[in-house]
Amino acid sequence: MNTVARVARYFGIPVDVLLGRSRKAPIAHARQIAMYLLYRKGWTLLTVGEELDRNVHTVWHGVRHIEALLRNGDTETLHDLAALERKA
Repeated sequence: MNTVARVARYFGIPVDVLLGRSRKAPIAHARQIAMYLLYRKGWTLLTVGEELDRNVHTVWHGVRHIEALLRNGDTETLHDLAALERKA
């Protein structure tokens, strides 16, 4: 299962909704988690953007947002990433 599908399944969001244009917080957060995981796998910002149909600036913002949550010790984000990495 690819990263995007794994994130969608973990958060209980259909893949088409995750890839859609919704800006609702739970969906946007899941999308940013997917961006972060793909970027950490070594994908370029451009490639992540192409996969998620987003521009480079949106991807960069998403990755930085997740990094900020991690720096601040957000336990929910830490838990989500740990669970998703175990399922990889």
